[in-house]
Amino acid sequence: MSQTKAQLVGPVLGDVNYDSGTLFVDSVNNRIGIGTTNPSSQLHITGQFQSTQANSTTTGGGQIYLNGATGNRIDFNQAGVAAPTFTTRSAGTKLVLYPTVGASAVDFALGIDDFTLWYSVPETTTHQFKWYAGTTNIATLFGTGELVVGTTSKTGTASQPLQVTGGAYISGNVGIGTTNPTEKLHVRDGRLLVETGGSSTYGVISGFANNNHLQTFRANITGSTNSPTFTAGHQMCFVEYAEANDSTGWFFKTSETGTYDTVFKISRANITYPSGNFGIGTTNPDTNLHIQRASAQNDANGILKIENTNTSSGVQTNSSLIAKNKFGFSQFMQWENYGLRIGSRGISNGGLGEVHFTCGNDNVGLRIDSSGRVTKPYQPAFLAYNNQGFAFAGGWYNLSSSITTEAYDIGGNYGTSTAGRFVAPVAGRYLFYFGGFSVGNTIDARYAVSATVNGGSQSYIGGGNYSLVDTPLSGYSVIHNLSVNDYVELQGFSAIATTWGGGHYVYWGGYLLG
Repeated sequence: MSQTKAQLVGPVLGDVNYDSGTLFVDSVNNRIGIGTTNPSSQLHITGQFQSTQANSTTTGGGQIYLNGATGNRIDFNQAGVAAPTFTTRSAGTKLVLYPTVGASAVDFALGIDDFTLWYSVPETTTHQFKWYAGTTNIATLFGTGELVVGTTSKTGTASQPLQVTGGAYISGNVGIGTTNPTEKLHVRDGRLLVETGGSSTYGVISGFANNNHLQTFRANITGSTNSPTFTAGHQMCFVEYAEANDSTGWFFKTSETGTYDTVFKISRANITYPSGNFGIGTTNPDTNLHIQRASAQNDANGILKIENTNTSSGVQTNSSLIAKNKFGFSQFMQWENYGLRIGSRGISNGGLGEVHFTCGNDNVGLRIDSSGRVTKPYQPAFLAYNNQGFAFAGGWYNLSSSITTEAYDIGGNYGTSTAGRFVAPVAGRYLFYFGGFSVGNTIDARYAVSATVNGGSQSYIGGGNYSLVDTPLSGYSVIHNLSVNDYVELQGFSAIATTWGGGHYVYWGGYLLG
């Protein structure tokens, strides 16, 4: 039935086409078309739709209410893809929530741009996006690009797009300067700064592993000491300090109770280690500085190296190690261009300033006193002599076998195994000497001696004329190069065999030269 410019009165059967498609009823499919005579849905509108109703606190103003039993939706076809635009509404706009499109503004709207859902506010200066939980504004995305979480206002600047007030939880890794973070916080090509606003609080980085904590404190301290408040239970911490004299550095402290002891302090010029032992290469140092290694050292560098790199000359190039106590200080030095210098450099409180070289079980092998005199208490040496009534045999004979009285025998190397024999304890150059005199004799005889090595041939090295009563004999000496356990004996020679009744005294001795 077709009605044109007429009223419908009473029930109507079949299709209805009012005003040439302005309103069309499809009675077969139970569909209504507005602006179309071929509706494809229960309500099919070709053109625009507007709902106008006075505002109400209960129902609101104009509204569309979907009340499906199992689901409700509004579908859009795939036509129109574009970003928001000024002046003319974008083809990608799907829902306009508040029309403001103009020469310098877009709509409050939702749309599609290249398979991307977008939301828009008119411009960047005064408009923003907000998220609410109930009536609480929990996050805001400002039109200028800052996402603010935990507050309703900006806490940073436009150069800081993410601004969080309060705590944050991130279960994965966070990268700063990297798109592939390998740790919980991975900072690449930059610095990590923890800073506070004043000297009464301390910025802290805490690491927790089996209740062992790591703390880093930054404290701006005035005066000459640093006394921050620590958290009980933290095991170690680094404390940065700044003193009034502009000396800056770090304390490294440890504690298990909250009362921290300084392990060491690093300043711009010094490292201070107030107590305990410091180990390099060992976890069990048994002295203040204990350096340990199992591999062979490089002889050019040693295990501990003290080097002066000054390129000048003279005292500026000296490099030394100082040992000091209340009685003075001593020095082990690379001395200018001369070489090694060892010695006492200063004395106090009655110090002697001597130099001692020890060997074996702390035996003093060489001593240099404060006047430069050198003594070698353990250098092998001996001196022996005979008693009066000394008998002479004709020709060569072992003279030293009868010289058995020792004035001294340092090292016990004379007459130990064989009477009158000296056995060399070490290889080296030895000096041997002898002398004698006669008392109360008138017999004229020539006398000669020889210090022989290992029973070898005699060499005449001295002699005397005993024709004068009470006349001393001359002394003689000889140097032998000896190996370990070589022995030396004194051989005598006389032209006649006789016994000197009045007395004939002979002495001989020897010592290691070097």
